[in-house]
Amino acid sequence: MSQIAFDFDSILQRMMTNLSSKSLWADFLSFGVAENILAPIAQEMAYSNGYDEYLTIENMWAKARNKSSLLVQSPVHGYKVPRKQSARGTLRVSTSKDFDEVYSGGVNISIPKFFEFSGNGIYVVSDVNYTLIASSAYMDITCRQGEYKSVSFLATGDLYETKEIIDDSVDNDFFELYVNGIKWECIDTLFESSATDLVYEVYTKNDLSGVVLKFGNGVFGRKLEINDKVEFKYISTKGAEGIIYAPSIIDTVESQAFDVTGKPVKLYVTNISAISGGQDYPTLDNIRTLSPRVYQTGDRTSSSTDYETKISQFPYISKVNVWGAFETLKDSNRDLWDFIPSDENVVHLALLDTLYQNLSDTEKTQVITDLHAKCDPTDLIKFEDVEKIPLIFEVNAIVKNSSYSLVQVKSNIETTLINAYSIENMSFNENIYNSDFVAMLDAVDGVRNHTSSILCKKEGNLFSQAYLAKLDLHIYPLDYTKFKIYICDLTQEDPQYELLAVCDSNGSIIGQGDYNTSNSVINLNTGKGTLIVNSGLTENYLRYKLKIIYASLSLDLILKNRADIFTYDSSNIEVNYPNN
Repeated sequence: MSQIAFDFDSILQRMMTNLSSKSLWADFLSFGVAENILAPIAQEMAYSNGYDEYLTIENMWAKARNKSSLLVQSPVHGYKVPRKQSARGTLRVSTSKDFDEVYSGGVNISIPKFFEFSGNGIYVVSDVNYTLIASSAYMDITCRQGEYKSVSFLATGDLYETKEIIDDSVDNDFFELYVNGIKWECIDTLFESSATDLVYEVYTKNDLSGVVLKFGNGVFGRKLEINDKVEFKYISTKGAEGIIYAPSIIDTVESQAFDVTGKPVKLYVTNISAISGGQDYPTLDNIRTLSPRVYQTGDRTSSSTDYETKISQFPYISKVNVWGAFETLKDSNRDLWDFIPSDENVVHLALLDTLYQNLSDTEKTQVITDLHAKCDPTDLIKFEDVEKIPLIFEVNAIVKNSSYSLVQVKSNIETTLINAYSIENMSFNENIYNSDFVAMLDAVDGVRNHTSSILCKKEGNLFSQAYLAKLDLHIYPLDYTKFKIYICDLTQEDPQYELLAVCDSNGSIIGQGDYNTSNSVINLNTGKGTLIVNSGLTENYLRYKLKIIYASLSLDLILKNRADIFTYDSSNIEVNYPNN
């Protein structure tokens, strides 16, 4: 039996056929006016059937195409979809334009939480209360990207009173609420609170247009009384669009500062670091995948996936990778029934905070605290240091024709690389395959063809003593022709890198210029080796910084360790018009 179609033409044809079979209508249908009457009816029926089909699909978790459809269903899983997450960074603040003189007033200056700065159309705020000490020429403070906003209202005194905040960019966790000047605490659910607890909930509207504040009923959380004055302070963040990759972009003080005597003070500001970590709402596929996992995990963490699901919901964590004995055996190609005494019950956690840094001791303690009630008491948590592998992109591109601006095409390439490989967009266990890399650059607007390659970088105070450094490169086998070691003397007024050594086909590290590196070697197959600088250095070894530039012999960059993750570092891009 053929399938019945419900599009406009099919519906209209069936209506005409059915009516033509009836003697009373047969003659009438020969006039065009009949079809003109039936056509709008058929069109509305087609619209109705199409809408019914749309609603059916949107109610199917695996096929829904709108976030709102999944957001309506996700609470059944116990999953709260996170909102945008603001980027974070560090500002330098001073009363001196050059950041080199103390405040002439001779007293301290207050910089309260939510104090606002801006630059290049992007707003940031201080994340806690700070005091610029009178004897200090400047102070470094941490900030969150977002524009400060405040909403005040008088309570109606209803049970479970709610208040909508219409703003689709309310930060996921950076906000405060005061009732009659007293700060209340935001919790996950009111049903875990007592009658006197000063608590409230914040949840995201299903259409992502804002948030809803929800208060207690006098049994589960204290009830608001009539005319209680409520103030909700928050930042409206750009999420991933609020990331600032370069220093010295934030240059304007938006709020008015005062010293402790109440006198207005003029401040100067600059960001001394990138402001990073901004995230947008999760994608449709992210929600579709994670929400059922939350339901399946429940209150347990009995597998690597359970741990990842739980930890992914911690607002102070941006990247998660978890593994245990099973994955360790699999990685080493051993029998999955082998027993590894040192790895029994060990849960390895590779985590980055919202600044994409390894966790501080405080953050590690918080992870343990948040997992304590959920995990098996025999599980042993082990935090693994994450190795971020910076990538340097070498691109030589030919543009399609002279109608394309070289500057614009170069910018297009750089933007494409940053969007694809910045730490915000990379994941643990995510390899980079040359075919994908080449195809991505082929698709950049204005690019006709290109030759491109990727270099890796390892940088830091790598000397463990004078002057010996253990080398441990995480991408291999190595292309010895691309291997170079640079050194920087941090005692110099303007420290600059200079070439220290290169490598030959046997893995011998050969000193350049006045540097003697005899007996230095690196295993090209494993990336491990030893650098010994026998002459050419005179300062304390801690004053030297090394930078190793290297490349894989394979065009595909394959991660060897579960705690490794790729990240964009820089790009060297050359673009030219075709010669013909």
